[in-house]
Amino acid sequence: MQAAVFLRDLSVHMNGFANVQPFMWEVQRMIVEGTVDPTRFFTHHFQLNETDKAFRVFGEKEDGVLKVMIHP
Repeated sequence: MQAAVFLRDLSVHMNGFANVQPFMWEVQRMIVEGTVDPTRFFTHHFQLNETDKAFRVFGEKEDGVLKVMIHP
């Protein structure tokens, strides 16, 4: 991706996001091996037809929300 951004003279702006890309493969391995259970990080769960509510709850930081899972 970095080469594509450079060669196309693109600017990438991320507001409020940590640079997690260097850790993604290691985290994926830990999830697959069962070392990390990602489900414990989701504080709120919504059905697909509740997507608008999920975005509202997350956007307004209601009810102590940290992470939202939207189920199909």
